[in-house]
Amino acid sequence: MLAPAATTVSDKPKPLRLRPKPFCFERALSDFMDLMSSLKRASNDLIISGMLLKLLDL
Repeated sequence: MLAPAATTVSDKPKPLRLRPKPFCFERALSDFMDLMSSLKRASNDLIISGMLLKLLDL
């Protein structure tokens, strides 16, 4: 059996250089609205769980 060929520098994958995307107001607004809706859902869950705890205490 033949030994596997040694990898040279050119065989290795080059690391990807990610360029920062230009600022997009629509994308930023969409991300912000997603964040606010998830925070609203989390606060609603906390309110409901607090009400259930109060009902169980009675």
